[in-house]
Amino acid sequence: MFFPAQNSLNLTTFANVDWANCVDIRRSTSGFCVFLGNNLLSWSSKKQPTVSKSSTEAKYHALSSVTSEIVWLSKLLLYFEVDVLSMMLFCDNKSAISLASNPAHHERSKHIETDQHFIQEYVQSKVVKLVHVKSQHQVADVFTKTLPGPIFGKFIAKLGMINIYSPT
Repeated sequence: MFFPAQNSLNLTTFANVDWANCVDIRRSTSGFCVFLGNNLLSWSSKKQPTVSKSSTEAKYHALSSVTSEIVWLSKLLLYFEVDVLSMMLFCDNKSAISLASNPAHHERSKHIETDQHFIQEYVQSKVVKLVHVKSQHQVADVFTKTLPGPIFGKFIAKLGMINIYSPT
């Protein structure tokens, strides 16, 4: 991997889910991509191990998973004496962001309480900043759903990949 000298030391992450999109078992697929500055550092697309009853629950499971990933990456980078300046996590589900940001007890979300406490710990201590991103800017869509050609091309370019289907 090539990291230019002017590259920032911020971890920027996009996370998304296609809620219950698998017609056979109704499990969701989580996807995320992590950037160090402008460089793609880590990515994943994986079927969730359980069925989620709501899109918020599915997103929340994905946020928990990606929070583990970025905390681990920041510790790995620290081992290499790279001090990450900030960790921003972009999600397009306002309910999941609210749940992670609000320490109040949520009676209807008790079944996702473990993930809730895990994410809240990092959000409240300001280690991770959870930010809403509009769906049209959700780069992680590339890992979770079929996209129209122009949007696919835009996201692939953002990931630093070459679109072999692009007429250039």
